[in-house]
Amino acid sequence: MGCAIDLERRRQPDFDFEKLARYIAACDDAYAGHRQSISERGDERAALARTDSGYSELETVTIKYGAGEPIVQDVSLLLPTFWNSDLDTPCMVCGQAFQQLDPPIRSVALERLDPLVVQVSNRHLNCVQASGVGIIPVSHVWHEAIAEANLSGKNTAEASRCLYKVLSEMLPTVNATFVNLFGRVELWHDYLSIPQWQRPIQQALLVMLPHIYKSAPLCLIHLDDISSQHIVAATKSCANANFWGAARRRRRYKWEDIWSVDQDTTQVDTRVTSDYQRYEALTRFFRARWFQRMWVSLEYAQCRQACVYTKDHTIIWNGDGNDCDSFSWLFDGFQQRMRQCVEDLGMDEFSKLFMNMPLPLLGPLADMRKNTRTTAGPSLSFGEALTFIAGRNCTCYRDRFLAMSSFLKCGDYASSIRDIPPDAADACLWVARKCLAIGDYSALLMLRKSQDLHPSARWLVGHKSMAWDMWDLGPLKPRPTTRKIHLVDNVIRLELDNVGAVEKLWEPHFKNEDHITVFDYVLQVILSHYPVIHSRSLQCILNTLDRVYAVPTFLRPSYAQFGLSNQYLLISGHGSEALKGLFEAHLQHPLISDVRLAVSGAIARQLGFQTQLKGTGSSWTRLSYASNPLHQEIGYHDCLARARCPSCTETFLYRVSILKGVKGVVYLYRIPQLEYTSSLRNGVGILVSENEIVGRMIYGTPACGCRELSQSVEIW
Repeated sequence: MGCAIDLERRRQPDFDFEKLARYIAACDDAYAGHRQSISERGDERAALARTDSGYSELETVTIKYGAGEPIVQDVSLLLPTFWNSDLDTPCMVCGQAFQQLDPPIRSVALERLDPLVVQVSNRHLNCVQASGVGIIPVSHVWHEAIAEANLSGKNTAEASRCLYKVLSEMLPTVNATFVNLFGRVELWHDYLSIPQWQRPIQQALLVMLPHIYKSAPLCLIHLDDISSQHIVAATKSCANANFWGAARRRRRYKWEDIWSVDQDTTQVDTRVTSDYQRYEALTRFFRARWFQRMWVSLEYAQCRQACVYTKDHTIIWNGDGNDCDSFSWLFDGFQQRMRQCVEDLGMDEFSKLFMNMPLPLLGPLADMRKNTRTTAGPSLSFGEALTFIAGRNCTCYRDRFLAMSSFLKCGDYASSIRDIPPDAADACLWVARKCLAIGDYSALLMLRKSQDLHPSARWLVGHKSMAWDMWDLGPLKPRPTTRKIHLVDNVIRLELDNVGAVEKLWEPHFKNEDHITVFDYVLQVILSHYPVIHSRSLQCILNTLDRVYAVPTFLRPSYAQFGLSNQYLLISGHGSEALKGLFEAHLQHPLISDVRLAVSGAIARQLGFQTQLKGTGSSWTRLSYASNPLHQEIGYHDCLARARCPSCTETFLYRVSILKGVKGVVYLYRIPQLEYTSSLRNGVGILVSENEIVGRMIYGTPACGCRELSQSVEIW
């Protein structure tokens, strides 16, 4: 249910579907134009003698570059031509040679279609920016043949064919679409623009990717497994009947007349009428291969505008170079509609659909782009960036930290190339240190998936393996600025509030589906600390319940601004005397029984623990939310911990997650004023044993009025 939680967690503003209408019409026009183009080129293509490999054995490509003689190259040898040094030249703008930290930005322009003639240009990045050249980069997923050629260092006919298809199909399509806008169209495509077998240049260009996409007027998002017709169907599912009635009246033909251009020639029914069909149509879009890869997400996050390029060579845009961000509008609109599906279906029914047809983690992609486009400091945390990167596929593990350094604004590309260590584990440590230095605590709060510790930084996670659910607390609320994080070598020194030494642990098994039985056990533990019920102990019991059965702000009902239990008791009209009597009745039954379970049920009802929470689209209550996967991490105990305040010496209960198998004395510390979307403000902390982090707390708000609790803590 990670997807459902993620969709619920990110409360986006209502989407402007009227603005999306331009892209619906653009998709319609592009599709019609594509059908006409296919028809016009059919006879010409059929006249060419093709082999099974997809091109004529005698076919060649003429490549112009610099001042050298044009290369007339067989299609089967295109890959080594572009991946070796054959096309190296000085910068065509300044005439200077390229340096390791300033590699060539290589673009390709169409000179002639038949026979195929292309022009290759090499420029410094600053020369590209100064000259105002409108280079269009393509964000896409690699074909398997390209990946194999990259790893083996050997060319194959299939790999070279991939390059030829870019030159003979994509480049002419892009040129025809944008030539009136830019005058001259130049394409940046990593099959052609990155000499993959020249590793120093390749590595330098990988780190420069954000700057390449940021400097371009627009980029293309190549969804090579999604047709324009599928986007029409998914887009139709986003709007209401009135909107689509108006949209249809503006068109010259009916939506039902549009047919799929898939290779299987099956018809796609655009009449999306049910929530199930809407979910299927939207899921088809979000399950595109593009959403599963890492580098393409980085490219999109950095670009100014992004147009969709479909597998049937259709470019979706509205013809206006100042507002052609069709991918962003489709992505945001489809996410908005997916949220509506959650609300319409209910979380339980949506969960069944999700299990049969899961979605990738979507929300962070918009967060990544927002963070990279702001001029302020990073609004993302180390944990958010890592969980996003973990949900994407990437060949080289170290590359994940190159991407994270860009998302988190750890430095410009020159310093990244120079400073990021070649070892993946050390690269992870480098990024984590950068984040800690600016007050980002998330690296210390992530869930550990492996006991494979970094030899010089035992607090580090993600350096050997990562998973999207290692970080589940969501975005950071306003960053606390009162206390800094100090690093000496890899030892972390923190100024934290000392909650106290942990004296005892209880494990209620919150994941048990019998929520009343779990609640009864929690009550037994709490009431054992307050055997005499009076006004003060009653307040302590309610405060403890709010720390154990806490609910993040985004799910809280309006009455819960100052504490769930107290406020519900106030507005419900239930007197404290009645509640006191129920607690006393519970104390009279030290052993679990039907009578005591009935008393626990009455207490739960009186405190609103079985009332549906705000905005969940499901039957979530305080009791059931306590069992959600946020706390059910393998390798951790989800416990009640009794800690003794070092100031007043009273003991209080907190809900914590602690690693299994911890033997030494454990201390509980609070990080002052820290808050994430799925935590409580001033309730986030860490458990430390022998200078190592062994767990965390996310609902541990102060239980007493003690103020002088600050303590210096070293983490190894």
